[in-house]
Amino acid sequence: MASSDEVSRPEHPKIAWLAERFETIPHKNCSRGEFYEFHKIVISAWYEQGTQKTIEDVARLVDIAISPALWREIATEHKSTLSHLKRIANASPNSFLDEALNAVSDGRLGCAIRTIGRLHNEPVRGINKLHTMIDEGPDQGLAIWQVINPFYFLWLRFPALRSPVYEKWSDTQFDNETDKLAVSKVARDPNRILLRDILNEHFKSSFWASAKVLEGGCGHGDGAAFLLDEMGMSAWNYSGFDLHEKRVESVRQLITKRIDKKPSPIVPKCRQGHIFKLDILNSAAPSTLAEVGAVDVLYMASFTNVFDDQTLSIVLARLSKLRPKLIVDLSAITTWALCFGRINPKAIYEAMGYQMIASRFEHPQILSNEAHRLWIPERYWSNRRIFLFTPLDPASQTDN
Repeated sequence: MASSDEVSRPEHPKIAWLAERFETIPHKNCSRGEFYEFHKIVISAWYEQGTQKTIEDVARLVDIAISPALWREIATEHKSTLSHLKRIANASPNSFLDEALNAVSDGRLGCAIRTIGRLHNEPVRGINKLHTMIDEGPDQGLAIWQVINPFYFLWLRFPALRSPVYEKWSDTQFDNETDKLAVSKVARDPNRILLRDILNEHFKSSFWASAKVLEGGCGHGDGAAFLLDEMGMSAWNYSGFDLHEKRVESVRQLITKRIDKKPSPIVPKCRQGHIFKLDILNSAAPSTLAEVGAVDVLYMASFTNVFDDQTLSIVLARLSKLRPKLIVDLSAITTWALCFGRINPKAIYEAMGYQMIASRFEHPQILSNEAHRLWIPERYWSNRRIFLFTPLDPASQTDN
């Protein structure tokens, strides 16, 4: 890696400002959440000066941001990952992206950015091998395409600034087009198929057909659609809550449409009122949850990552009073501005009286039409792990 004196400066003024910032501000005074802003700056420059100039500027930026001394530290900490990059580069089928894999493992980071940028103009064979997951070391659970971006290693050096994050939620947090389109993409998501197979492996279809489910953090309806379409549960048996009314209304509309298609002579239509706005940390939350009654399944997709360990214990204590027979926790494994990553929350659940019966990493996916963006300094690194928990004492979950 060239010394900072030998590295050419980015030409675009905004990216040059980023380079100066990296040189003058200690990493301890930055945060992982700033990568959102870095991404916006790069995209803005891209629109103004075109693809190739921006790729070159970003390559120069990364060579300045990650100095030779810093890279030596990183290479020592991530030795197993960099060795894995070499092995993948030597695996078939081969393509020009193998040059990027070797460049990162050798510390030629700007070269890696330039090589990945070729995806804009050149087709690549065998991009699926980049989905290979790292199974050891500090990057366990990530895919090769995620750590091939040198900004990942810089991102890790920044503090997460994780606390307090709950109060920083806003009405528009995660409220984007990707979120809104999630429901229509459920059936095409290989991780939904993976989750479906794991759940069916441990609980028969007859269980899901009659299961009463509560979803914590129901979002725009991704989880509800999955439970109804993939697991075969009844819309009448679904309950969910979220902090924000817009997302609650989205799920309420989804469930109402399903109920209208298949009316029940047993369950009153007011059942749809069990999709509700809730601040789980509010003092009134336990009484609101009590109105839901006992449930068979507690389903949470990235919901637990909003809370630090101490707060999560409070949240789980409240939710476990509903005596679920199964808790499904899809948990992000890396930590960023508003997310507490957890590789293994086993101890927290055991304190609540639940044991882990299964865990599996989701498959990190990069869509072919998004591969060209791998060189951008964006947050790619919050993968999830599927956890299933059941009561340590099943007898405690039965009615007295």
